Amino acid sequence: MRFLAATLVVWFCFAGGLLAETIIVRSGEHRDFTRLVLEPDPPTEWTMGRIDGGYELRLGRAGVLMDTARVFDKISRKRILAVSPVQAGSAIRISVADGSHATAFQTAAGAIVIDVVSGKPRDDSPFERPVASTEVGNEVPAEDVEEAAHADVGPAAEPGPSAMPATAGGIAFLTDMKPRTTQEPDPRLALYRAGQEEAVVEAEDPGPLENPAEITEAEPSEPRRPRVADAEADLLAQLARAATQGLIDPAAASKGASASPASADRQADVGIGMGMAETARSGVDADPEARPGEPPDRLSDSIDAFRSGVRVETSIDREALSRLDTPAVTAEGRACLGNDALAISDWADERPFALQLAEARAALVGEFDIPVPEARDHLARLYLHFGFGAEAMAVQRAFGDIPGDGPLLNEIASILEEGHGSPTGPFSGMADCDTAASLWAVLAATRLDPGDTLNHGAILRTFSGLPLHLRRQFGVELSNRFLGIGRADVARGIRDAIARAPGEHGATVSMMDARLELARGETDAAEELLEDIVSEDGPMSPEAILLAIGSRLDRGAAVEPRLVEVASVLAFEHRGSAVGPDLSRAHVLALAADERFAEAFQELKHWRKFGATRLQEETASALFLRLARFGSDEELITRYFENHDLLDPVAAPVELRLALSERLLDQGFTEEARRVLGSDAEETETGRLFLARAALVDFEPGAALRHLAGMTGVAAMRMRGDGLSRLGRHKEASAAYLAAGEEAMAGSAAWRAGDWTQVATLGSDAERAVVQDLGLLPVAGDSTSASAARAETAALGTLARDRALLDSSREARKALEALLDETSGVLTHSPGAVE
Repeated sequence: MRFLAATLVVWFCFAGGLLAETIIVRSGEHRDFTRLVLEPDPPTEWTMGRIDGGYELRLGRAGVLMDTARVFDKISRKRILAVSPVQAGSAIRISVADGSHATAFQTAAGAIVIDVVSGKPRDDSPFERPVASTEVGNEVPAEDVEEAAHADVGPAAEPGPSAMPATAGGIAFLTDMKPRTTQEPDPRLALYRAGQEEAVVEAEDPGPLENPAEITEAEPSEPRRPRVADAEADLLAQLARAATQGLIDPAAASKGASASPASADRQADVGIGMGMAETARSGVDADPEARPGEPPDRLSDSIDAFRSGVRVETSIDREALSRLDTPAVTAEGRACLGNDALAISDWADERPFALQLAEARAALVGEFDIPVPEARDHLARLYLHFGFGAEAMAVQRAFGDIPGDGPLLNEIASILEEGHGSPTGPFSGMADCDTAASLWAVLAATRLDPGDTLNHGAILRTFSGLPLHLRRQFGVELSNRFLGIGRADVARGIRDAIARAPGEHGATVSMMDARLELARGETDAAEELLEDIVSEDGPMSPEAILLAIGSRLDRGAAVEPRLVEVASVLAFEHRGSAVGPDLSRAHVLALAADERFAEAFQELKHWRKFGATRLQEETASALFLRLARFGSDEELITRYFENHDLLDPVAAPVELRLALSERLLDQGFTEEARRVLGSDAEETETGRLFLARAALVDFEPGAALRHLAGMTGVAAMRMRGDGLSRLGRHKEASAAYLAAGEEAMAGSAAWRAGDWTQVATLGSDAERAVVQDLGLLPVAGDSTSASAARAETAALGTLARDRALLDSSREARKALEALLDETSGVLTHSPGAVE
């Protein structure tokens, strides 16, 4: 056992020396340059120079293996054609395309960064000095190493791809550490991660500590080792950082006071790797640029690997890194497509399209005419960047049997070409992602519903990052979709993302403004904008004329003859396009709105010659409905019977069938009214009322009463009274009229029924006078009073009795004449009318 333990100790002590060091060569594609990064640990001296067809980078120490297997996973071969390690190690060869050159620098953390840029190199570039191709073990001149390490790769005032930021994505360095190399550090700090593009920010010097006098240190009995000093400095810096995050209280510790329970809890949140702990010195202030709670930079893995072997991390750092490392997912838990896969703005550069297209096509096939998947996808991406969806799909079809990003690129091409993608495509269910996938998921959908879960912030953010020509291409339709679900705020954000770009935007922004005004109910302002777009006679004119006519139809206004003529011209011009049918429909309905019904039906019949469609049936229904509502009696009868073959009652909307049948009943066309109502009219109460009315018009009161059976509404009771009157059942009719609230009609029915008591209450003044003068009402009082009245009359003389009889006859005649005058030539009610 002792021998085994000793063996293990020796092994762990020397394992690091026995295992060969391997450096993974990482890569990243950017708009203006392609980047390679090597991270030797520990940092080493290096040199780079020209060889035949490219460059060779050599490290200052031997025995290092270069892993280049994943270099082309995330970059194209537009600038870098090949990257290969030198067989014996410690060097790599980089083959670059014609017209490209390389520069290099070393970051503060010791990483070696190589940028390959299109264009000519600087005349004084040290990396253009030819070197002989060398295997590891050959001597590298020390002056070459020194010059390359101190090389100036560009003026500070004009940071290029090699000028790296001190911050990236709002995440700062854990600390400002100096590189542990023999050369002076480059003043620019490099943040690199594969597939992630950084913003260029000028590095700032954090400045000296505010209270250096308070930092005391015992004199060492022997010279301090550099690794120990480095570790101590880094530890102090990290403890200061933890103080800014509220996790420790160094001031209390400096006075020797015991920490409070809360302070102790905070200190427990500070972790020091490898079990090492140091006591914080008092008075150490944090970097003045640091912010409480600021997460560590993504380069912390490299920074933490400094030579002291100490790794310091707070709980806030851990939480921040945990959030950064967690992939975005949908509400259902599916992984979201990342921003890198959808960075369409980076799929082309500022050079002319023809030049980039020629380069991309030339790289399609490699050695032995074998297609290159990366080149195929690069060409497709180039087409997509410039909005050519059909061409991108053609590229994928031509080389569809090789692996790559074909499905994703085809989906984007479909969105560009057809306005939507597949319901089960790559973006399915990603509308709530916090990445660029949210925008493409909305664009891939055929429509949006109010209940859809959408990440509006990510959608607007991604849309704002699209190239301007794609924003203009997608903007109007995307804005319309959000207006359709009541999100005018998002629609306005889309509009603003286009409007704030420099230059004239033409009808695109005006169209979105018009739709926003319509959504607000400002029809006058919207129609004015739409007429301006129509007058420009540009690509947006068809949509503008559709909206302008539709707005007028919705509010029941007439359409100006000028717009009618423009609709006619555009309908003819676009008759073979996708918008052609909509323009034909707008033209027909615009003619009807101008009460030119004859021309409207003529245009509809001409349109149907090219084949009947669902849209034509809907247009015919809308035209007949407008005729029923606004056409004169003469126009209605003429146009209806000329064109009734265009109307299918079975497919016609109920609203149209009722409006048209009512107008036909008014004119006495009961049979045609029944045909329009259809066989299912009995299934609705309104339909039964119309059938009952038709029966009354045809003098079929029994049929009318059957249709009204069981109905108790006002209209039904009134029509029931009409039917009962036709059958001579006047007393029942009077009760039905009274139930419908028609007292006058109830009184008239009571008169015909001889119900004088009801007439005295409900009848007209003349009817009540006749009843009273003729003594039709029973006399109130007992028989004795009646006998006394008769005796009094008998006691009169003959002459007096005759005079009394004449007076009574004269009063009765006046009452009857008044009754005849009241009803003569007056039709008080149209049987079967539905109000």
